[in-house]
Amino acid sequence: MLAQIFVPLLQGDAIFAFGFMAREGTIAIELLRPIDFQGRFYAEQLARMATVVVLKIPLLIVAMIFFDLRLPLNPLIWLAFLSTLLLGHAVLFCFDWIFGCLSFYSTETWGLSVMREGMATFFSGALVPLALMPGWLRSLTEALPFAQALYVPVAVLSGITPLSDVPRSLLIQVAWLTGLLIVSRVVFRRTVRRVTVQGG
Repeated sequence: MLAQIFVPLLQGDAIFAFGFMAREGTIAIELLRPIDFQGRFYAEQLARMATVVVLKIPLLIVAMIFFDLRLPLNPLIWLAFLSTLLLGHAVLFCFDWIFGCLSFYSTETWGLSVMREGMATFFSGALVPLALMPGWLRSLTEALPFAQALYVPVAVLSGITPLSDVPRSLLIQVAWLTGLLIVSRVVFRRTVRRVTVQGG
């Protein structure tokens, strides 16, 4: 239930944004701004995530009243949840940034977006918790970044992951983020050279 409540956090719009900017010609303007393009985009996504979380509070209250959803009272669990949520969101953002660069090679981004949404929904644990997956599928899922953005924070909040295991989860997320951040910046620098403006 918690996974379904927070599943909108998996939504990313880098593919559509890059495709739109290339189609309209605004990518040239964005790249000329005296601000880090990826940093600005991340700040927008962070604000969007905060909005989604706030808008989900009424749904959480309904789930607590009618479905007996119990949330932890320990402030350390909430701190761990917020930490894993922020790191997981940053990991998924970097992955989306890399995936969004594929739009520079295409004139249509709808198919890429559908593929990304399908992968995110399944491999994040939104449909089936990772703990219930067969061993081989769980290993595959843990090798992808989607679980870092949803399953890891939800597992902390729901008590599946005890507080004693949170440092390990945080280290894994930091490793993911470090690697994907470096790759995302390198990939963007290389792929943006192939941009063909279709409009303007």
